[in-house]
Amino acid sequence: MENNKITEIATEKLKERFRMLKVLTYTLAGVLLVSVIFNLFVFKKAPSLMIVPLALLPIVIINMNNISQIRKELAKRLNEQD
Repeated sequence: MENNKITEIATEKLKERFRMLKVLTYTLAGVLLVSVIFNLFVFKKAPSLMIVPLALLPIVIINMNNISQIRKELAKRLNEQD
């Protein structure tokens, strides 16, 4: 997500996107964490199953970056209103 696209989005839509992205990202991170723990303790002889959580980890990292950018933009807009 580019900064100029974030600045063009209405505040209400940005808040909605922020909430949705936050819930989905934290849910995905939780599922990946449970998957890693499950794979470590249950499938000790099948380390190839660790590929899936590790492959999906960049999605979580990218989404966390997007959450941070949206949070900054919302804070900037709140400061401009005051």
